[in-house]
Amino acid sequence: MITIKKIADKLCDYDINTSIIKDCELIDFRYLSKRISNFNPYSLYIFKASNLPNEIICQEKINFLIIKDKPLPSFLLEETTKEKYNYIILNNKELPIYKLIYIVQDIFNLNTSLISFQEDILNAIFNSKSIDDIIKISFNYLKNPIILLNSMYHTCSYYYGEIVIDDPSWNYQLKMSIPHPIYSLLYNQNTKNRKMGENKEEIITTFFPEVMKYKEMTIPIVHDNFTIARISVLECNNALNDRDFEILKTLGKLIYPLLLFDKRFLVEDNTEFDNIMNYLLKTTNPNKVLLKNSLSTLNIDNSNNKYLLILRDNDNVNSKTKINYVKQYIASLFSKHIVFVYKNSIIVIYNNKNSYKKFCESDEYEDFIKSIKDYTLKVGVSKLFNSSESFKIAYDQCEKAICFGELINKKEDSPYYFDDYVIFNIILSFLEKRDLNNLLDSKLKDLILSNSNDLYYTLYSYIQCRGDTKLTSEKLNIHYNTLKYRLNKIENLFNMDLGDEDYLVKLKLSFNALDMKKLGGAINVHHYE
Repeated sequence: MITIKKIADKLCDYDINTSIIKDCELIDFRYLSKRISNFNPYSLYIFKASNLPNEIICQEKINFLIIKDKPLPSFLLEETTKEKYNYIILNNKELPIYKLIYIVQDIFNLNTSLISFQEDILNAIFNSKSIDDIIKISFNYLKNPIILLNSMYHTCSYYYGEIVIDDPSWNYQLKMSIPHPIYSLLYNQNTKNRKMGENKEEIITTFFPEVMKYKEMTIPIVHDNFTIARISVLECNNALNDRDFEILKTLGKLIYPLLLFDKRFLVEDNTEFDNIMNYLLKTTNPNKVLLKNSLSTLNIDNSNNKYLLILRDNDNVNSKTKINYVKQYIASLFSKHIVFVYKNSIIVIYNNKNSYKKFCESDEYEDFIKSIKDYTLKVGVSKLFNSSESFKIAYDQCEKAICFGELINKKEDSPYYFDDYVIFNIILSFLEKRDLNNLLDSKLKDLILSNSNDLYYTLYSYIQCRGDTKLTSEKLNIHYNTLKYRLNKIENLFNMDLGDEDYLVKLKLSFNALDMKKLGGAINVHHYE
């Protein structure tokens, strides 16, 4: 739809003033060198200010594009009448009139092309043409290679006519039906692209010189906040313009209903196994008989000890598309174990028959750690569990491990093992019950109330450094003797025995509780779901 505001936006690079009281649709434009009296409210009238009539009488709002070659007529500026007009004032006298007409004409021609394109696509849909046929029709308008991918980045349809595609990433995609590995890695690390791709129906421009010769323009097709498909055009034959972008957006909207009935673009492809896992994760007290029968039907061995791993995207993007793609690689690394997607996470049920520790010493583990860094993932690992009834407990342990690892240690390396955070989990249970006082040492309370910040942070650092005086003095950037003086002062003023290892453990628990309280009190580990 062409509007007076769209015309103004197109001319925004030039020196213009606007007064758009009410935006409205335009169906054509007219450049006039003579005064007229009859005006159509759905037309844009282009005048030189010197050719404008001194007065206009009209019941409807009129749309003007005025070239300011002299001061404007007073009727346009009067408060009582100016609400009758939408106008764009072009102050730039250097812009040739033919170029101005060309710009406006291009906008209206774009609208004509869109109408023609819509008719062709709608006719194809009405005549039950295939998606391949629709992609070919689109190529006739775009004159560049076009490809349709599903949420797993698999090639579902493409067309490029007689154009020779001299681009490494597209040649690989068309040959292998999956993205070039370097392209995939760069794209999934590009948070800005992924945020656009997962949340908005906008044109995404992608160009990675490491693996692409040309720019790629993509429109995501989104259903229930999940990108079910992508339509991409490679700018290797003709430069893409506004008309092409609008055609690409229109194509996405028109084929969206078709994709919902095509199994290649299913949002969720839940198997019987997925349904059982969903039941386990959502049910507090699962039916044991039902589970036993269901698992035996699926030939799932439930007798061995297991670890649960959760792999979650660390970019805070609604990234089911990325997770679905990365899952394939993770499944290849854990080929002897169960791998599936739950919500926005990859879940691995690791059968510990051959020991998870042994896996951590293998070459596959190095690939696993690399994939975590490459695809910006966080991993939580549960304690060992040996029954389906403990599955939900293991899942919560993974969630807490990620939460504790990020908020407390703030370390970059992952996986996070719940076994490393058992003490923090105990502290968390106290904080959730608002029972902080029972965790804090009474002598430490006295130190806090004394407002002796130097002494407090000296003791805090000393405890965090596990009583290592040399490491503590380096951390605080103070002389060793200064540290000894402060520690003696703490012992004398607050009657603390810093040589008692049991007491140091008590202080460690107290400081951990205070740290967790500062990080938001009772940590809500489900914040990540």
